[in-house]
Amino acid sequence: MYETKKFIPKIFLRGDKAEFFSQVGQRPFKLAGEINFVGEVDGKQFHFLRDGKFSLDGNLHDYQELPQMIKGGGS
Repeated sequence: MYETKKFIPKIFLRGDKAEFFSQVGQRPFKLAGEINFVGEVDGKQFHFLRDGKFSLDGNLHDYQELPQMIKGGGS
């Protein structure tokens, strides 16, 4: 017999977590992090298109890091 593994997608959540799950239900997702493309971190405002920066779980990152994070290079 074949061993089956359940696929659980990792997602970057943007917006309200409760609202997201109220729309999609309690499907199996693993939150890879909460992402924002506009906002403020440590008193510094950022905008993804203007500054090339985004916030992931409250930490500011350069846009060039995003493709590797999506591919799974992060935790």
